[in-house]
Amino acid sequence: MILKDKKYFSYLKMRKAGVSIISGKTNIIEGSGRANLLLAGGTRLCITDALYSSKSYRNLLSIRRNGYHLETTNEDDIEYIFITNMASGEKCILERLPEFSSGLYYTYINMIETHAISNPKFANHDEFFIWHDRWVIQDQS
Repeated sequence: MILKDKKYFSYLKMRKAGVSIISGKTNIIEGSGRANLLLAGGTRLCITDALYSSKSYRNLLSIRRNGYHLETTNEDDIEYIFITNMASGEKCILERLPEFSSGLYYTYINMIETHAISNPKFANHDEFFIWHDRWVIQDQS
C-alpha cells in the first residue's frame, strides 16, 4: 500500500526506500508506518506496513495482504471488485468497487481523525505516534 498524504498515518517513520512498481524499481518511498483508512462504504482498514510517498500520483491500496479477500463480479455490464472477509464462518461483502474503462477499480478513502499530545523535549522528529483516533465520515457528494 502506498499513500500520498501523511494524514492517513497514526505512526510514520521517515526513511527513504525503493519499491518495485509496474514500470520498474523507483526510489519514491519517503517513510512507512501504521495507516488508518475509512473506505466509502464504511469499512475501516488498519494497515500496519503502509508506505508513504508524497511523489505518488495516486493512493495504491493492497487489500489481500491485510486479511481481506477480493472477488470480481459483473452487474449490468459493469465489472466490480468486492472486498470481503469472513465473520463467524460467513462471507461478508464489505465494499463494492466499480471498474474504470482502463481496467482499474476505484474507491474514495477518508482519514480517521486523530489527536495527539507530545512533549517536544522528548520527541523524535523522524517518528510520530498517535495515541487516540476517531472515525470521520465525509460526504462524497
